[in-house]
Amino acid sequence: MKTQTAIQTLILFASFLLATTISYSQRFDVGVQTGLTRSYLQYGEAYQSEKVSRLRLSAVLEYNPSARWSWETGFGYIGRGGGDFNDNIPLFTGSTEYQIRTDYLNVFILPKFHFIKEAKLRPFIALGSNFAYGIGAKDKDRGDTLKFRDKFDLVLMAVGGLKFKISENTTLEFQGGYERATSKALRVVSNGQFNTAHFFALSYKQKL
Repeated sequence: MKTQTAIQTLILFASFLLATTISYSQRFDVGVQTGLTRSYLQYGEAYQSEKVSRLRLSAVLEYNPSARWSWETGFGYIGRGGGDFNDNIPLFTGSTEYQIRTDYLNVFILPKFHFIKEAKLRPFIALGSNFAYGIGAKDKDRGDTLKFRDKFDLVLMAVGGLKFKISENTTLEFQGGYERATSKALRVVSNGQFNTAHFFALSYKQKL
């Protein structure tokens, strides 16, 4: 029941953001974003697992109030996780050999600053947040389904990228960035593991 309510809340929030385009459609770009997340699990500050590559896929909406500033938001799926720890940090099950896959629905908010006002190629930087809800966690090697320690996760994002203007109304966007979760996703003996990731993504956007 809690899972269904959380998913409905995320969908309603994403629908509200899309609905705001009615009054300001000329300033909005809408599109899709896909890419890869290179994720690992972090135990405290000293230990981290091997990295795994996971898919990310979102519907995105970008509001452009000025030539230099924009506000991007999106709703979709992000895969995270991690492999074995070199220092044999065990899961709460006692296993020290595992490859974890964690799956999330997420809504992200990303204010952007563009270095060039009007050009075919525009570099930008951004700092934002990703609000994620865990929908599944599994040990891929053993086939075990795992329980989240915290299903809700606030993720801090630092992003850089390039916008390429294909036509008057169409753009391609390349992004690379770093994400650090603030909640402990999975239990280990006496503590928990954070999801941390680097990612690369490509967006296709069309002006409304």
